[in-house]
Amino acid sequence: MKLRSLTIALLATFLTIQNLFGIETITINSPATTDVCNLSQITYSTTLTGLKSGASYSASWIATNGTTNEETINGVKVTWGATTTSNSGTLKVQLKNSNNVVVATSNEISFTIKSIKHIKTQTTLFGIGGGVYTIDPCLSGTLYLEAADILVPGKGNPPQEVFNWKW
Repeated sequence: MKLRSLTIALLATFLTIQNLFGIETITINSPATTDVCNLSQITYSTTLTGLKSGASYSASWIATNGTTNEETINGVKVTWGATTTSNSGTLKVQLKNSNNVVVATSNEISFTIKSIKHIKTQTTLFGIGGGVYTIDPCLSGTLYLEAADILVPGKGNPPQEVFNWKW
C-alpha cells in the first residue's frame, strides 16, 4: 500500500511539473499507410501537448524526397516524388517558440514511394491502335494486353510462327 501511494504521489508530481514548466511536444499522427504514390499530395496532422498559454509557436517541416506546403504547427501537405536514386522518403517536424528556438522535434516517419524503377514505365503498343501505354504502380486493377502472332526470323522457310509465350 505504501508503494502504491508513493507511485501515485510521484506521478502527480510529474504531471504538475509538466504543466508548470510546459514541456512542449509535437507528434505526427500516424498515417493509415506508409506507402505513397509518386507525385501524390497527402495531408498530415500533428498532436501538440504542453504548449504554454499565450505563447506563439511555428513549425519547420522537414521532408526527404517530398515538397511541403501549407505548413502550420497543426499539419502540412506533402507532395512525394521518387528520384532516379531513391524511392523512399521521410517526414518530421520541429516546433519552434517565438524566438525561433526549437523546443521539440517530432517522431520521424519513413515512406515508400510507389514507383517502378523510380519512374512510370511506358510500354509501346503496336498494331491496331498502337500508341504508348504508361504502367502506373499506383493504379489498381487488371491490365489485359494482347499481341498478334510473332514471327521469329531464321526458323524455317518461311520463318516459324510463335503463338504462345510468357510476358
